[in-house]
Amino acid sequence: MVFSYSSLGFLYCLILVAVLLLSGGSVINNPYADVVSAYVASVAEDPFQCTLYLAESTIPSAGIGLFAGIDRPAGSIVSPPEIAHQILDGTEDFYNSLSHLYDWDGAVSGGTFEAEKVVTIMPGMGMVANSFLPLKNSMPYPARVDSAGSGRTGPGAGAFSVWHDQTYKTEVDLVAGAELFVDYGESYFTEQRGLAGVPFLEDFKWADRMISDLVRAGVALVGDTAWWAIKDAFVENIRRLGALPTSAADLVRAGQVGSVENYLGGNNPRSLDWLATNGYCVDNLQVRRSDLPDAGRGAFARKAFAMDDVLLPLPLLQLRRRDLVTDENSGTTNQLLLNYCFGDADSSMVLFPYSSTSNFINHSGEHSNARLQWPESDPTNFHQEGWLAKSVEDILSQKHAGLMLHVVATREIFEGEEVTINYGKTWEDAWEKHLQEWSPPAGDEPGEYVSASDLNVSESRLKTVFEQAANNYPENVATVCYYRYDRGEEEEATKLWNSRQRTEETLEVDGNRALRPGFDSAVYLARLNRTLPTILQHAPAWRNFERVLSGVNARPCKVIMRHSTEDEGAGDRYLVRMYNRWNQQDFSSIPTNQVEHYVAEVPRHAIHFVDRPYTSDQHLKGAFRHEMNFPDDMFPVQWRDGYKSCELLS
Repeated sequence: MVFSYSSLGFLYCLILVAVLLLSGGSVINNPYADVVSAYVASVAEDPFQCTLYLAESTIPSAGIGLFAGIDRPAGSIVSPPEIAHQILDGTEDFYNSLSHLYDWDGAVSGGTFEAEKVVTIMPGMGMVANSFLPLKNSMPYPARVDSAGSGRTGPGAGAFSVWHDQTYKTEVDLVAGAELFVDYGESYFTEQRGLAGVPFLEDFKWADRMISDLVRAGVALVGDTAWWAIKDAFVENIRRLGALPTSAADLVRAGQVGSVENYLGGNNPRSLDWLATNGYCVDNLQVRRSDLPDAGRGAFARKAFAMDDVLLPLPLLQLRRRDLVTDENSGTTNQLLLNYCFGDADSSMVLFPYSSTSNFINHSGEHSNARLQWPESDPTNFHQEGWLAKSVEDILSQKHAGLMLHVVATREIFEGEEVTINYGKTWEDAWEKHLQEWSPPAGDEPGEYVSASDLNVSESRLKTVFEQAANNYPENVATVCYYRYDRGEEEEATKLWNSRQRTEETLEVDGNRALRPGFDSAVYLARLNRTLPTILQHAPAWRNFERVLSGVNARPCKVIMRHSTEDEGAGDRYLVRMYNRWNQQDFSSIPTNQVEHYVAEVPRHAIHFVDRPYTSDQHLKGAFRHEMNFPDDMFPVQWRDGYKSCELLS
């Protein structure tokens, strides 16, 4: 989107000081620490070459998608680093809104420990790229946390997302023009109405066998009427029906190229000329530290632009303003996502922009060099011009997104220059009011609260539970480990230990208790000390494999022992007790009959500090919440449905 509190570029807001200096703040020891530098290196072409396009998807009726602009070998970073937005304990109305087609499980971004129920909104690849399971080719990297090292005393505390560098890596070699497909999981298609006919890989394999038999039998020579009759008579499964060609002519092509390629119309990959004519380049901007005072990150032009050039398209997700609230567990009443939406004080609808790099375009008022405008034309046919004449209720009742903005240059913009827009006077007035009313959280004494991201930088050597008993970490933090339980090898290795342990004491494998302060009782520590030889004898060793360090494998854990390795530079290794997350996936869940589960040789980079649920800045009472504002002359009058007046009356 076009505004980011990760980079609040408000020119005269010098009062933010270090709060928003994100690039100079503390950073988690990200297991993918080279993500940003790898992506920057991959797009550092001279002359400029577009590496990422937004255009009509090759999947039938799927709307827009993303396409590689250059060849991408397997394992390369394919998208710019993005912000991840954590939706914490949202309302049922929000989860049932159009957002449910775009959100991800909080574990994917790493935000699952923020609250009891977390979903993540990930603009860019996470919302524009489609999922086509037979050809999935890109996987997400977890975001990293940047707290700015500022504590929570400034007025910007809790007003911006601290989750950064969410990006994606290719799983296979991709040629230029190939569509980027992510993995939504089969459940996405089985649980969503209207997606019952989307074929899975097994359906295409079945279709290939049937097509091969039909072609050999000469059925490919029949007309459409006969082909439709054959399908109606012999195919009852709607997904298999979707995998078959729609016409007799397509049956011949499917026999030659396969049902998967036929399903995509033979359009994958698209030609670069086609993408340049019928799509948008969406890596015109590059994210780095802002040139504006105390503004954190900003979006910079990768090439020169003339006045009125389109810098970036902004597809918009329509949301009901009142749905962006949290439940009573959080100190603030509005979701942080509100700060990243466009709206109007008199409208009940807000619009969230979700294209790549749009989160980082800062505000600079009258000094901005770009503006927002409705598209004069849209080569992707995504923007529905007629929606501008619809009512708020008509738009919110739509089952898909259909509005788009353009970020347009208001003057010549030079290569390397920061791109800025105007968030509007209403937003400025709201921020000024917040400055006047802000006061730091009551009860936060110096040293009482330390962000987890700060500890991930400062604590290279972790304390054991025995050391913590005498000198504990701050109560707002806990440790999590990246680990996937193996139901075969590791279950056998720990069977003896668990059979002995049940005779002494039963302790939960559930991680809820492990995330609470003061979990390790003196009784537990005494018994642990007594049984360590047995634990060490049977504990399986931590295993490194592809994607073990992804967010879905993060789980609560406790550091039991530490030892140094003989390998120079390898660092300490830890004996760790593992727990299940409250939303742990079944395939990696430690069985409930595993009373206690210990793992040896866990490296430091597989153990992270996290803020305990409901303790991070995003939960602060009184944190700034306000949408960005449309220019008055752009906002359709019928969208002003009296929301503010109704709110004041209530």
